[in-house]
Amino acid sequence: YRALYQEQGISANTVMAVQKVVQGSHRGVKHNPFDISLRVAAVEHFRHQPEAESLAAANKRVQNILAKTSTPEGAIEVKPELLQLQEEQQLFAIMQQLENEIPQLCEQQSYTEALQRLACLRPAVDAFFDHVMVMDKDSALQQNRRGLLGLLNQLFMGIADVSQLQSGE
Repeated sequence: YRALYQEQGISANTVMAVQKVVQGSHRGVKHNPFDISLRVAAVEHFRHQPEAESLAAANKRVQNILAKTSTPEGAIEVKPELLQLQEEQQLFAIMQQLENEIPQLCEQQSYTEALQRLACLRPAVDAFFDHVMVMDKDSALQQNRRGLLGLLNQLFMGIADVSQLQSGE
């Protein structure tokens, strides 16, 4: 796919972002050329949005934090009563709304719209990383915050691994 899309002027990073979820075992990811083409087009469009660089960097950071934990993907849980800081509460509130919208958009193969909705997370994600210490001394807070990041990662990985866009091109 990479050579085919590069001939069309599509970034290699865009193709890798889609390839990563298609080759992985991510829930709901379809493995057919038409669906892949729709994902590539959506990610290529997203790549040129002002939020893309920040969200790609944030997604890379999220994946690095999650890589240090051994929580199985299906075991991600967020306990709202443990969200102490305004920034984590705001991120969770937005993600709760998107948790319902994004899977529906993906089911309809409306990946561009799904990524546009996810782009609205940028201010909340930036504020979260500016003000919230994920690896808190309190293990319950730490686990809850990692759960929040796990949900964020799941939302994006239903479409593409946008962390692949970080290195530009």
